[in-house]
Amino acid sequence: MLSSSLSVPLGDVVVVEPTGRILGGVGTETAGGSLVGTGVIDNSGVIALDASFVSVTVMNKNYLVTFDGATDTTVRLFARDFTSGYRTVPDPTPGTVWNTEPDGSGLAFDASTGVFDDLTLFEAVWVESAEITPAATTVPAGTPVTYTVTAKDSLGDTYTPAPTVNLSSDGPGDVVAGLDVTATVAGPRTVTAEIEVGGAVVATADAQLTVTPADAANLTITPSATTVRQGGSLTFTIGAEDGYGNPGAPTSGAVLTSSVPSDKISGMTVTFPHASPHTITVTLGPLSASTVIQVIPARADSSG
Repeated sequence: MLSSSLSVPLGDVVVVEPTGRILGGVGTETAGGSLVGTGVIDNSGVIALDASFVSVTVMNKNYLVTFDGATDTTVRLFARDFTSGYRTVPDPTPGTVWNTEPDGSGLAFDASTGVFDDLTLFEAVWVESAEITPAATTVPAGTPVTYTVTAKDSLGDTYTPAPTVNLSSDGPGDVVAGLDVTATVAGPRTVTAEIEVGGAVVATADAQLTVTPADAANLTITPSATTVRQGGSLTFTIGAEDGYGNPGAPTSGAVLTSSVPSDKISGMTVTFPHASPHTITVTLGPLSASTVIQVIPARADSSG
């Protein structure tokens, strides 16, 4: 404990060993004494006195820490860290932390952080969360979806500078280019946005993407039977694949026609009044598919 001035004359060197400490009064370790003179203190331990009480030259552990915040503050430290050096880290603005880089990509700083040189610290926000839009959408196969990804900081504002955004999809064969996702396999998938700051992933957000079959690229026509008695009716089922091989492509607007003009067509049902082979064709835009129905003569009336 140092309760008065310690003078170090010119040419003298006072050595503070790594386990040594120069403290002020009990409970007032940063005051209660002073270090003066034109000599040198080689400090490998701790000098707790406030810099205002130290006018002698201090070698080794002697650092100026600048806190660049809403209120700029400088602290002279004669120790490896603030805790052992009896120094107090000023409170940063709520929602921020002290960091060695203004964008928060450096090292966080607190009272236990080692100091090895003069240092400037910044009030930095951190990425609190990520948002991705659209959060849920449905598109036909082959249609690109452009996403917007926003990083929210600890103050609830948009994080700046804009961080690195990496987009990925768990859909088979999906193509991701920047913030665009193009999927060709029908079905649901999850698109994930990762926010990177300083090379580390600090936040993620998921979006749900559902892909439906695109427009039909080929048609099939399936009858409820391939033969029917004269005067009977059959129902036809129309199938379609899109250009990516997805079944279930839209068939709204498909139209049935028959090679026999007397056939009666109602929607997907055909009634056959004439016995002969009948070619039934479905047409959807430029696409078509056909099937042949054998219409056999009706049974002769055997009554009487």
